Amino acid sequence: MTLKNKVAAALLSITLFQGVSVLESDCSLNKKIETGDYSLKFIEELQDETGKNTTDEETLFILNGAYENDDLSNDEKALIYDFNELLDDNPYLEKENSYEKLKDVSFLYYGDDENGLNGTMGKYLSDSNTIKLYSNEKYVKTHEIMHCIFQKNPKTNFFGKQIDNENALPLYFDEGMTELLNNEYFSDKPFLEDTSYPYEITAIKLVADMIGSNKILEAYTKRDMEIINESLYNELGSHNFFYSLENIITKYESGSSVAKEDIDSLLKISNSYMKNKYGEDSQDYKAYEYNTKLLKLLSDEEPNKEYVNFIIENGSYTKPYFSSKLKSEYASYEPIQYVKK
Repeated sequence: MTLKNKVAAALLSITLFQGVSVLESDCSLNKKIETGDYSLKFIEELQDETGKNTTDEETLFILNGAYENDDLSNDEKALIYDFNELLDDNPYLEKENSYEKLKDVSFLYYGDDENGLNGTMGKYLSDSNTIKLYSNEKYVKTHEIMHCIFQKNPKTNFFGKQIDNENALPLYFDEGMTELLNNEYFSDKPFLEDTSYPYEITAIKLVADMIGSNKILEAYTKRDMEIINESLYNELGSHNFFYSLENIITKYESGSSVAKEDIDSLLKISNSYMKNKYGEDSQDYKAYEYNTKLLKLLSDEEPNKEYVNFIIENGSYTKPYFSSKLKSEYASYEPIQYVKK
């Protein structure tokens, strides 16, 4: 049996064991699986690095891009392989796009004293598919890798001119979702958000409580905020909540003050909806209520400081939104103390 046939047989046995048929909707994916384009070495390397037996064909297809990237070090490849659970949990990824991104991505390292990004520890440059790092921290690397995997190439016309905005997502949603996923899949304190984008994450969780996390993940993956806008409209019968929330978070990010009246007006809409949907005694409503308390802190003169004080005093709420592993571990939600009072 040739190596090619051995790989095909290995993948076939995995597929049969899982009871999953090869997808017919993706020709390139089919071709890689049917012809055995994955090497046994890649599969063994993936299992050795992650300690997991990843059998999802789409995940193998995407991660194989990193394996084929000769510009990546072994440590960089190992870090990317650890995205297997996140990829398994996401049914909305454009496999070809993510595969090509990982096949071509490169890392550039700068010393901490060379930080020229105004305090930013890392940045993903989509035009060159490059990750620039001013920190060697793992969570910085995984945050930027996340941007790489989910970033879509802009559409161009016949002459190669860009005809749409490659960063179609507003900054608060793009960065907030990236960090929220980073927390759930890579942090040893997955519910603690007091460093990078606390209020961006709070806003996303608030909306996820209302329309479900799947719609949030779909919008982030497809780079389409209209998915969220329309979902909220279907539930509330108005676009006001969506635009009001974006206005509040945008003000916060720009350093402008946020009026208490604006937050109260926003939550008046969602409070009524959530009470009718879940009931005030349900754990889903209590998780939502926790997020509303955080959002109200935006009207304070020093919202970031008040956010940290609130977390110290009240703990972080243990409701996972995306990680299937965390969902199996935390069936009930409650505040837990990460930071000592």
